[in-house]
Amino acid sequence: MIKKLLIVKLGSSHPELIARYGDFEDWIQTAARVKHSSVEIVSPLNAASLPNPLDFSGTILSGSHAMVTDQNEWSLRTEEWIRRVMVPLLGICYGHQLIASAAGGSVGENPNGREFGTITLSVSGNACSDPLFLSASRQIHPQLSVGHSSSEH
Repeated sequence: MIKKLLIVKLGSSHPELIARYGDFEDWIQTAARVKHSSVEIVSPLNAASLPNPLDFSGTILSGSHAMVTDQNEWSLRTEEWIRRVMVPLLGICYGHQLIASAAGGSVGENPNGREFGTITLSVSGNACSDPLFLSASRQIHPQLSVGHSSSEH
């Protein structure tokens, strides 16, 4: 039996964008080219506990308008859960910063200030053979609006 992909929904987009394009989990499913039946979506904002990560083929953590540095209860609980994840893990924006924090990195104000616009991300190295990126273009052009960044200690 093929395991489902887990999407951990850490927040929601703006209501105007949700009405037009769906929410973060919809965008992730579209970009990852996975069927709704192959995905389980959970939100630590609404759930008392997160599922066993070993029940899934991998996990994607979404973005959020919250800040990792706010240390919200649900965020700290998710960070602790991340430390136990033994399956492939991908973090988007807030999700990436939460993974960095769980791994001992630091998250804080972006030293370059707030950044907006379109950036180019290249899929390279091991990511080229990762099932999540097999059907992805080798260059991705996401929109960016970020005020925080992560770094090593």
